[in-house]
Amino acid sequence: MPGSWLKETFEKGVEEIQKLAKTGSIKIDITNLKKKRDERVKVIGNKVLQMIQNGELKAETFEPDYSYILEMDKKIAIKECELSETVYEDKKTEPTTSAQPAQAAPEEPALPSAAASKPADDDDDRDPHEDYINRPG
Repeated sequence: MPGSWLKETFEKGVEEIQKLAKTGSIKIDITNLKKKRDERVKVIGNKVLQMIQNGELKAETFEPDYSYILEMDKKIAIKECELSETVYEDKKTEPTTSAQPAQAAPEEPALPSAAASKPADDDDDRDPHEDYINRPG
């Protein structure tokens, strides 16, 4: 009889492994489908933004999300300018090793108009609409 106990235990183990494999496969399928869906939602969102910019849709229809996107675009532009200034400063401090005279420094990029009116606050990177977006139901 000890052989039958071992066989039953082994078969139960195989069944459990098969269940886990099937469950894992289904979870991977769900994740992949959600990713494909999210990518398509992103495409639609970009089309909507383009339609708003072209005057085909009213921006008010998509508030407060549209204003939030515009604010994030301003912050991205500011950070990109900061990055280019940092790169420019790094290049400016490098010693010139060639015998030729140094070239005139390129003009620093101008900050977008939003930078002059509102400084970039790293503390308010939290989405003010996050509670609305992530609310249950």
